[in-house]
Amino acid sequence: MRFLVETEKVDPVKNIIEDIITDFDHCFGSHGNSGNEYEGEASEWGIKGWERGIEFLQYGSEFAMELIEKKESLGVANDYKKSGYFFADRYTHLFLNQLEPLLIEKDGVDEAHFEMCEGIFRYVIQYINSKYASRVPDASQIAGKIVKATVEASKKNIEEQVDALISRV
Repeated sequence: MRFLVETEKVDPVKNIIEDIITDFDHCFGSHGNSGNEYEGEASEWGIKGWERGIEFLQYGSEFAMELIEKKESLGVANDYKKSGYFFADRYTHLFLNQLEPLLIEKDGVDEAHFEMCEGIFRYVIQYINSKYASRVPDASQIAGKIVKATVEASKKNIEEQVDALISRV
């Protein structure tokens, strides 16, 4: 769980969290470094990119919390006609559609390729962290090595399966 809060408001928020959550491994600080002030990610995103990123992430957090609070009505009420999976799919799909011209122009990838790479990357990170966390300091290096070959093999396999099924029709 990460959140950005003004420095003078850290202690009250920290106290509330520590009072409420008792069985939780946590560290207040910058990317897990206790005591360090979180400076944001403008150094990686760029100044304007980070400002816009915060806005995007804040809206996404608010929407996610709303969906979680209304989970009983997802898919059954008129306000939220679909499941949480649907909203996650739409959120990512539509954003990637908006970015696709840029992704193709600058990175040579379309939405589907991007999603395949990210899905495999995230799965490998999750797997390593759950099984080998104490022995693997940087799971992202391993995940990066696995992604390209796995995506290409998956595409080939999918294409073969689609072609085989369509040839039967």
